[in-house]
Amino acid sequence: KDMSSNPNFTNAKALEIAKELYNKTGTIKQLPSERDQNFLITNGPTKYILKISNIDESYQVIEFQNIALSLLSTSPRADLFPKIYTSTNGSDIAKVADESSGETHWVRLLSYIDGVPMGDVFDHSSEVLIELGEVMGSVVTVLSGIEHEAMERELKWDIRLAVGFISEHISYISDGKRKDLVEKYLEHYKDNIVPLLDGLSLSVIHNDANDYNIIVQDKVLGTSIDQKIVGIIDFGDMMYTYTIAELAITIAYAMLNKRDPLRVGMQIVKGFYQSYKISELEFDVLYWLIIIRLCTSVSNSAYQSFNAPENEYLQISSGPAWVVLEKLSEVHPRVARNLFRESCGLEPDPTNNIVVDWLSSNTKEFFSIVDINLQSDLVHVFDLRLTSSLLANIPKNASVEYFSEILEKDLTEHNCKIGIGRYNEVRMIYASENYCSGDTVLSEKRNVHLGIDIFLEAGSNIYTPIEGTVHSFRNNDIELDYGPTIILQHKICDDTYFYTLYGHLELSSLNDLYVGKVFQKGDLLAKIGNYPINGNWPPHVHFQIMTDMLDREG
Repeated sequence: KDMSSNPNFTNAKALEIAKELYNKTGTIKQLPSERDQNFLITNGPTKYILKISNIDESYQVIEFQNIALSLLSTSPRADLFPKIYTSTNGSDIAKVADESSGETHWVRLLSYIDGVPMGDVFDHSSEVLIELGEVMGSVVTVLSGIEHEAMERELKWDIRLAVGFISEHISYISDGKRKDLVEKYLEHYKDNIVPLLDGLSLSVIHNDANDYNIIVQDKVLGTSIDQKIVGIIDFGDMMYTYTIAELAITIAYAMLNKRDPLRVGMQIVKGFYQSYKISELEFDVLYWLIIIRLCTSVSNSAYQSFNAPENEYLQISSGPAWVVLEKLSEVHPRVARNLFRESCGLEPDPTNNIVVDWLSSNTKEFFSIVDINLQSDLVHVFDLRLTSSLLANIPKNASVEYFSEILEKDLTEHNCKIGIGRYNEVRMIYASENYCSGDTVLSEKRNVHLGIDIFLEAGSNIYTPIEGTVHSFRNNDIELDYGPTIILQHKICDDTYFYTLYGHLELSSLNDLYVGKVFQKGDLLAKIGNYPINGNWPPHVHFQIMTDMLDREG
């Protein structure tokens, strides 16, 4: 970028301007900025920011920013935003000349918000992230009432222009693997998300809630609060664009340097939702807007680094942004959406209620998946919870034979022939490494049973409850996995499906299957398998209903 339009005033000259226009003096220090010059003036306990704008910045754009700050100064969180000072002649926007270049620049004086940039705080508490979301939700709500000629302007940080900007600058990314990642994101975004964007709400947003424009007070003295938001600064990129982009941008930058970026996103979404009710479509595209903002950032950094390699400020978030992009590549977009929804107290999968209502209204239409009436007196519900006395004395590495004997004894004591393992039961028996893979929001130890277990003799028949087609099948032959498994897809309406899973089957149940094979209601689907082929469990079928396969199979 040609930097010749940037102001180039010395500290001494800037202090002279502050004295002449605003009658302010003190010590002065220049702060980093990409396009403008910002000077911190300190006079005892009082601090000011003298902002000298790039010559390309129009009066209308600066007036637009001042209108926003004035509007926010009347909001419930008015203390978070810079106050505008008028010059000695009563104007809130003045003009100064650069004697060396002959150019003139617009100048303003704002109050300084004392605190620490969020980017300089090593660890962010859940409370401050939720507060950040709530504050930015309130900002976008207040700014939604603004109409001004400068709000419709072309800016590279307009997320509506991201596809074009990334496409033009992706060639400056020198690392081939990282370049491929951005290209993969971009292609999916163009093909699957761009067609949805016309349905999004538009409004004026701050547009740059990066971690150096959020000011926090760390370890607030005299209270139990470790961190709190004390300021939102730099409205220079403010514009009219997708309303939900405010949240996406806030999350994108808050994710930087975080071990668990998705959990950070959930906390910010939770706060934002308290101030701004996110629509279904906005939830659907939010993950991708976060991704595309980060892709814009790294593409811009690559381009700027190519043109001004000595400017470290331009590279300040590039490395961490790449780490987040790489981490998010392991997250299914609908998993992210569902977690964002859940953090707001909503049903994670928006189709869940449709499926549940349909199942509830068609209960009498289903065929039993086993030959035994599960409502009979022959059925006993096992207690397999963490607190179960039934499993209290089982050794940690007990054999499947030992486990089977305990279950058989429990059935005998209750004069029953069929055992049921409950849904949503917290269990101690998930000891395999398959159920414990880390401590992030996506890798927490799995110990909740997500289906119904029906314990019957090996070889017992399993039937199709309602017409369905084979979605996928596989022998999941890792120890304590599902073993031979079949998944059927069932259609409710044109674009709504649910899936039923049948695990721990005989291996022969997978014979003659193919994706798309149709099973009618009541058809013989499979047989219950024996250990060890069934995943090394006591003989039973695991039956589960799912609303989304998340592009997985088997």
